[in-house]
Amino acid sequence: MPHQKTATQTNVEFTMGSVLKLLAAKGAFTAAQVEELRTGYHTRLAEVRNKLRTRTSETPFVSPLELIASFRFPSPNPRREYMNDVEVCQLFSEASGVPFSRIDPLKLDAKRLCSIVSKPFARKHLLVPILHEENRLTVSMVNPMDRVAIQSLEDVTGFIILPVLGLRIEILKTINEIFAFEHSLQKAEMARAASDDLGNLEQLVDIMTEDELDASDQHIVKAVDLMLQYAFEQRASDIPIEPKREKSVVRLRIDGCLHDTHSIPRQVYPSFLSRIKIMARMDIAEKRKPQDGRIKTVFKDAEIELRVSTIPVAFGEKLVIRIFDPEMLVQNLQTLGFYPEQQTVFERMIERPYGIILVTGPTGSGKTTTLYSALQY
Repeated sequence: MPHQKTATQTNVEFTMGSVLKLLAAKGAFTAAQVEELRTGYHTRLAEVRNKLRTRTSETPFVSPLELIASFRFPSPNPRREYMNDVEVCQLFSEASGVPFSRIDPLKLDAKRLCSIVSKPFARKHLLVPILHEENRLTVSMVNPMDRVAIQSLEDVTGFIILPVLGLRIEILKTINEIFAFEHSLQKAEMARAASDDLGNLEQLVDIMTEDELDASDQHIVKAVDLMLQYAFEQRASDIPIEPKREKSVVRLRIDGCLHDTHSIPRQVYPSFLSRIKIMARMDIAEKRKPQDGRIKTVFKDAEIELRVSTIPVAFGEKLVIRIFDPEMLVQNLQTLGFYPEQQTVFERMIERPYGIILVTGPTGSGKTTTLYSALQY
């Protein structure tokens, strides 16, 4: 299939020698630093590989850019002490012409992209599709010169593959959170479709064991946990889930703005909703009246409170989860964004023994955070 020249067809090689030559020519490192990189390459490679080793990968691929970042050379950016992965990737991109792209999970069409690439293939080759336009597929890769992976994708999908350089931590995070969520929903949908086949009920009972029938619940439990974990990672304040005719739409409110992140198949949503109701100690049989509940959980050693509300709508029950993260609620007053003169006036007001202060604004504007921070002060 004829197409434009990609990064894999350039003269750029993704080896330590070639990368160092490019970066040294650009003046990114001093002669002493280049020599340190050359002499310490093998020792550092063993150390980094040992940290990345997993049960499924005894000799994981280590990018030369990751190795360079591990030396922690002083950063040219005055805001940072050491040069990190992002800076090294940006330097390499400028020197080589290979595009470098950060992954914004809120802009991914998760359902579409997960149907293109399987999770095992994505983990094996450390890649994730980030954009599909007509017959072109942009893929973020730790190794954008992995010809085997790119050729395999082209053969399987028939798309023109446009590889871009990506960060390992963002690629793995996307695979673990988004891919796992979508695949859990797919498995739950298949299990639900099988159990709903009433015309073949006797055959279903004969083929499937009790353990296999119970396994469908595990997919729902996993999907709910992954959704909550994803919301915590994105520092969302609310999770509204709205049922529609064909599917239910999951949104996250981040910094006051709603972002569509996931969609739940119509057949799976009742079980998905019931799981959250059970966690919030709500009545799963009551579907005609609004309900409220609470969930307490722990994320990264911090206790998080969730307030859950449901209300009947045209195609089922709409669900909203409000997230109260103590780290987000209790802030230093100096970090809230006051101008110096405003902060002085506000502090003088809250130090008074009596009176009232009205804090107003739309959802997600920071009213609760302002009040908790004032109480702490």
